[in-house]
Amino acid sequence: MRYRGEIAEYDKVDGNENPDKIRPYAVKIEFDGSEFFCRVSVRGKDFFFRGLSLRELKRQVSLCFPDARFAYSFSRSAELATNPPAILRG
Repeated sequence: MRYRGEIAEYDKVDGNENPDKIRPYAVKIEFDGSEFFCRVSVRGKDFFFRGLSLRELKRQVSLCFPDARFAYSFSRSAELATNPPAILRG
């Protein structure tokens, strides 16, 4: 058996061994006045999603990546579109 070099150590995070160590993908949802949209970067590739409602947008993302976890944040315009009384709070 030939030695091929040093093997780098890594945190083993596969399956359900340590679900607390798996970080969700951060997704920022934006609103352009008529539809919600977002960009998801997974393994160096960008995926773009659009939906007329927030619920539909999240559904599209979860159907495309059924095993991934996502942490959603909202731009100011998306927050106001989903929660109109926030305009009065400033």
